[in-house]
Amino acid sequence: MINHGMHALGNSSGKGRSMPVTFLTRAFPSRREAFTAKPARSPARRFKGFPMDAIQLLKDDHKAVKALLGELARTTTRAVKRRATLLREIHLNLHAHTRIEEEIFYPAYREAGDKEQVKLYYEALEEHRAAGDLVLPGLLQTDPSSEQFSGRAKVLKELVEHHVEEEEQQMFKQARSLLDKETLRELGERMTQRKQEVIEGWKAAKAE
Repeated sequence: MINHGMHALGNSSGKGRSMPVTFLTRAFPSRREAFTAKPARSPARRFKGFPMDAIQLLKDDHKAVKALLGELARTTTRAVKRRATLLREIHLNLHAHTRIEEEIFYPAYREAGDKEQVKLYYEALEEHRAAGDLVLPGLLQTDPSSEQFSGRAKVLKELVEHHVEEEEQQMFKQARSLLDKETLRELGERMTQRKQEVIEGWKAAKAE
């Protein structure tokens, strides 16, 4: 999906720079609160011993981030604290999601396919870059009480939704055919572990 900082959305290695976190100071009541963003709960749960596969993990991430973006888009200029909280959560979730896609899922998809998969692979990276390197940084630096924030939040929402639709309708369907169930489960396990590492590292860095 669409995270460089997501880390986020975009360099081909998936291991690039972190996104700037230059929120307006007045949007945050305290230093502690500024670094308490939470990863959104995945809509689907899996029983212990039955890990979800890579595609289901990414779809659950998509649902969670879309819900956060939808809530952000519905806020008004008066909801400064709520906007700040939602944006922190979106930033963290996009960051973690993009990292596991670019580091683990995308390479496996590319290697299993041919020219068509290579093309979609690079398109996905560019969409990550557009959202993560261009739109998200601007939103992070925008006054949450402004109409400009509203407009930028809407643009980010539309970019993410477009990216999600393309991934789920094209890339994920192709991946189901190219990768067997065992491979998808193994990827899912690796991605789950890596996602937790990224989230913990992100929080530790912000707490320094």
